[in-house]
Amino acid sequence: MGREDVIEALVHAGADIEARDERGHTPLVLASYHGMEAATATLLRLGADPDTLGDNGSALMGVAFKGHVAIADVLLRSGADPNLRNAAGQTSLMMAALFGRAAVVTLLLEAGASPDLQDITGTDAAALARSQGNEALATMLESAAEPVVSDG
Repeated sequence: MGREDVIEALVHAGADIEARDERGHTPLVLASYHGMEAATATLLRLGADPDTLGDNGSALMGVAFKGHVAIADVLLRSGADPNLRNAAGQTSLMMAALFGRAAVVTLLLEAGASPDLQDITGTDAAALARSQGNEALATMLESAAEPVVSDG
């Protein structure tokens, strides 16, 4: 529900800020995924770990998927790792690329997200964007990738 006052009271009463629901989601993952910017900021201020991985990834991965730019910025400013990987080796940049979230892609790249990383299948963010027909985003990601240096 995004009730910052209740979140604060519960944490001060001893509630576990990293508790998980039946699907493995922490309060931070739920608040951020559902677009609750103030609740996200409150949880972070009270000590929630921005890099806790739930069953489906981190809070930053969720907002990258959903396209919540402002919340992605809050998470990154709170220390979220833009290159954190889930069990499939996917990053927030890959999630944003797959769902065409160009503004989140730009924010993640500015925060140091690596477009060169690949998931466990060998797929990078540009390939994911291209798989969805988003050639412009794929080209942007490729131009942000590290140049390949040859010895010859």
